[in-house]
Amino acid sequence: MSREQRQGPISHKIMIYLFAAILTLLLIWAIGYILSDIGHIEGPSWKEVEAETIGSQLLNRQQKLKDDEAGIVVRIDNEKENQRILKTGMDSSKETMDQLLELHRLALEKNVKPTLGQQDALAESQTLYLANQKQFQQANDQITVLTGQQRQLQRKIDEVTEKIDILSNQARQKFENLMRGHGWKTAGLKLLVIIPLLFVTTWLLIRKRQSDFAPLVFAAFIATFVETGTITHQYLPAEFFRYIIMESRYWWLSWC
Repeated sequence: MSREQRQGPISHKIMIYLFAAILTLLLIWAIGYILSDIGHIEGPSWKEVEAETIGSQLLNRQQKLKDDEAGIVVRIDNEKENQRILKTGMDSSKETMDQLLELHRLALEKNVKPTLGQQDALAESQTLYLANQKQFQQANDQITVLTGQQRQLQRKIDEVTEKIDILSNQARQKFENLMRGHGWKTAGLKLLVIIPLLFVTTWLLIRKRQSDFAPLVFAAFIATFVETGTITHQYLPAEFFRYIIMESRYWWLSWC
């Protein structure tokens, strides 16, 4: 039988390569699905690293200072609201006094003595105005004291925050190192699975490259090679990845 007869029609050849391409995609998906369980291994926790490096005592102190400052802010707002109400009462009392004084002035110009009710109303307005004015000043004094306390708390918060920022940088560096180690561990476990498959498919490709099953073996080789490249690109340094590509290219050219 001639080589042309053994190869069969061109349509069969196209179908074989088409099925091989589909098989390659399916194998890539299947291998990726198997390796995904390894990728889901829990890594280091940022909260645990942060708590270990910074310490809960410093974080709790910062939170307490912030809570105390928030409480003072609320008290200042309450005093300002109280002043607003007092200011409204003072304006009303002043307006009433001005009206009563005008009536007294007109009465005196006419040589008419103000009535007892008018005198009492004027005295009551003056008393209310002075009382509101006193409370307004007390509220103002209280705001001054609270503002001073707020500034002191803010300075303490700034000092604690500065310490936390320094420790946070240390914690971030530690976390990055742990994540890098976790990435190497994950890559190692995945490579322990994929490298044997790559060797097996490479060996089969060399042995069976002239057989009728060559497209299927080639599909398995491409799938394992793609997954190996994906792992090295995802977890390993770029320099290492480029080295793998160059070595693979050299091997492929030599084999071809």
